[in-house]
Amino acid sequence: MKFVAEGDVYLKPGEMAWAEAGVRIRTVLGSCVAICFWHPERRSGGMAHVMLPGRASPAPQLDGRYADEAMAIMVKQMRRHGAPQEYIAKIFGGASLLAGLYGRSASVDVGARNIERSRQLLEEHGLMLQSSDLGGQVYRRLHFELSTGDVWLKRLPLHVPTGAQR
Repeated sequence: MKFVAEGDVYLKPGEMAWAEAGVRIRTVLGSCVAICFWHPERRSGGMAHVMLPGRASPAPQLDGRYADEAMAIMVKQMRRHGAPQEYIAKIFGGASLLAGLYGRSASVDVGARNIERSRQLLEEHGLMLQSSDLGGQVYRRLHFELSTGDVWLKRLPLHVPTGAQR
């Protein structure tokens, strides 16, 4: 988990950040899901850039690449600053990129599985989902402003490589 005091921070897949007002957390998503949390009174929160819904077998240390483990880390951070239910949640991403590239259903739609698991985890923890932009066949560029809780999103078209079957 990155703790950021000021400026911009860019999250790569599997990374998480927590910050206060004056910080902007940015990332780009494909099939990954960004789960954002914001406390309106404290003007603080964080983002997890989740790659997969979970792992097959437990490990001794939590890993932000997995939705269930990233959620556990973020809930622990929220509890340090109040009740998790005081936070607003937003989720983004979960594109079906393979289907978009090859014009057929992917045998394992990681994006859809990430969306489903992220929603389940929010419900399990009693967290209110305020907004989302999920699925489809686009990349997403996100900017999460901790001063206001606003998330700016830009959808980026999927470019099919020359010679790819459709």
